[in-house]
Parts: sequence; structure tokens; C-alpha cells
Amino acid sequence: MRTIATWIMARRMNSLVATSGFAVLGFVFPPLLVMSLASLGLVTMRRGSREGLLILLGCIALLGSMTLLSAQPIRLDLIVLTFFWLTAWIIAMVYRLMSTPAWMINAAGVIGLGCVAAFYLLVSDPGAFWLVLLDQYLRPLFVEQQLLQSSADLDKLMMTLAQVLTGGLAAMVCVVLITGMLLARWWQALLYNPGGFRQEFYALRLGHVTALVMMALLAVSLFGQHALSTDMVTVLWLLFFFQGLAVVHSLIGMTGMGVGWLVSLYLLLAIVPNYASPVISGLGLVDTWFDFRRRVPRKNKPDISE
Repeated sequence: MRTIATWIMARRMNSLVATSGFAVLGFVFPPLLVMSLASLGLVTMRRGSREGLLILLGCIALLGSMTLLSAQPIRLDLIVLTFFWLTAWIIAMVYRLMSTPAWMINAAGVIGLGCVAAFYLLVSDPGAFWLVLLDQYLRPLFVEQQLLQSSADLDKLMMTLAQVLTGGLAAMVCVVLITGMLLARWWQALLYNPGGFRQEFYALRLGHVTALVMMALLAVSLFGQHALSTDMVTVLWLLFFFQGLAVVHSLIGMTGMGVGWLVSLYLLLAIVPNYASPVISGLGLVDTWFDFRRRVPRKNKPDISE
């Protein structure tokens, strides 16, 4: 990773090639989109908004020119990439100004909430919108493969997916943005501030305001049955997943429990994410008031070699 980061920062052309190249490869292997955002984020965090904007505009011009030369109309994927690059540039600037991952993650959350609100403004009934698409594209696959025996069960599944897709997709946007920006910050620390990323991540706390907003929206969602608030809670709940991860990493480092515990954690997240992820998010939310890292005595100074 250090080699990649060094190459990206060597020249402007390298940054442009990395940001656009990883994005194009992301259509084949989606996780590489995170590398594209991290490339742009690294340049912006280190060299400022002007340099990051030049890379952003250069990538848009490059891919846009390729689209025009191929005599094709502007494709949706270019619009999606532009959205991700622009929002990543904004979040990287937030970090450059505030110098803390909490502001960076909260900024991604604001973008996610904005996406939810904008979708509700554009679509009068998001659930019905998704249900039409699911019936058109997903239902035939289930019927063809006979994945569900009962049509009533299939109807229930389609309805459930339609109700959670808006918030779920907004949360996934936040995951991509936050992961990309954390990777960019890690690269920056590797090159210019060894140990800085670990220290910042161990201390990550999103703040009481974020927690109170989420709890207020949760109350509205539970007692008012408002779909908009439910989708917004999905986005904010995702943010506290990252604080929960920071708590676990920090406590394991402070108590000297060993890397095996982290391996076990990530195995659980990979095998049973539906059960493990809510626990981590809940831990992050509760930590807002209890601050477990301050209460647990330090037995072993964490290694901050990277």
C-alpha cells in the first residue's frame, strides 16, 4: 500500500491515472472504486482543494472524452462516478480543515441523509418505485430459479426489499465514501505521519449531536411509522458501526488481547453480518455516553508503528 500511495503522490499524472483507472476497473471489481476515491482523497488531504479539484475535473474530462469518442450518450455510470468523486473531494476537504475522522464520517452521513431526502423529494412513493423495479427485474429470477416455493413468500420478500432499499442504498454510499476516505488518511499517515491514523481511529467519537439526532429519528420511526425517518436512521446507524469498530480496536490494543480477537471479529462480520454489524453499531452508539476507552485501564501500550 505504501508503494501505491508513493506512486500516486509522485506526479499529478499519476494521481489522475490512479483515480480514473481504479474507477474504470471498479466496474469489473467494485471494491476498486474505493481505491479510486482514496487516490483522490489522498491528493486533496495532502495538497489541498485546488489540486484535488484538478484531478477530479481531469478524470471527468478523460472519461467524458472517451464516451464522446465512442459516439455514445452520457452514461449513467459516468454520472455515478462524478457523484462519488465530488462527494469524496468534499469529505477530504472536511478532513483537511478539521483534522479528525469524526468530522469526515459525519460529513459522509450528511451526504447520505441528503441522498435520502432528495430521493423522497423526487419520488412521491419510494417503496412503490422500488417495488415496480423489483417486480420487473428481480421477481423473474426468483421464479425461474424457484428460490421460494410460495408466491406469498415472494410477495412479502419483494415488499420488504422495497421498503428498505432507499435507506440501504444511501447507507452503502456512505460505506464506500467512508472506507475510501479512511484508506486515503491511512495512506497519508504511512507517507507523512507514521502512527497518526491509528491514534486518530482509536480515538474516534462521532459526538453527542449525531447520536441525539439518530435517537430522535429512531423515535419518530418507531412511534410515527414514517418511512423517511426509518431510512435516515439506517444511514446514521451505519455511521456508529465505524465508531464501534474504533472502540473494539482501541480496547484490544489497550488491553493487549492480541490480534486474534480482531481476526475473530472480522470473521464474524463476514459470516454473520446481520447479527454482528448491529452489535458493533450499538456498541458505538452506547460508547457516545459511556466512553469505554476511558474506563478500561491500559495494560499494554498499542503499537503505533503504522
